[in-house]
Amino acid sequence: MVPLWVPPIRISPSSGLIGTKVSAQGSGIPSYQVEMGFEDAFLGIASSTNGTFIFIFNIPDAQPGLHLVKAHDTFTGISTVANFTVTRIDTLGITADVGMLYFPGDIATICTLATLNGSPLNSTTLLLQLTLTRPDGSNVTLTNASIGGGVFKSA
Repeated sequence: MVPLWVPPIRISPSSGLIGTKVSAQGSGIPSYQVEMGFEDAFLGIASSTNGTFIFIFNIPDAQPGLHLVKAHDTFTGISTVANFTVTRIDTLGITADVGMLYFPGDIATICTLATLNGSPLNSTTLLLQLTLTRPDGSNVTLTNASIGGGVFKSA
């Protein structure tokens, strides 16, 4: 028996975050139903017409990196795959420390640490603006200066 060659699945987009809506299109699978999977996770059944199918799904929870989208015909054993790259979610962290108790007339010093995915940001990659709300409801924008290591000082 000569093995049947099946073209790979075409997916769009081929990369994105968890939850990205993906369209998978394939052809050359003779059965009416095609099992779709993401790595070893079952996603659903695609209906095939004349050997062609389209399946829409959202990327499930997965680690960043390369993953396989799979189409499998359980009747004939024919399978085909496509690569999808799960991209990383960037996390911005802001931590502010004002210190102890201040009295009217005192000058408060605010130190702010800014990080992206745990790495400190510097003054060339971040524009930090702090707004102080006074007890009377008015606002004042504080000036700040980078003192290094992702730390900014405002007074």
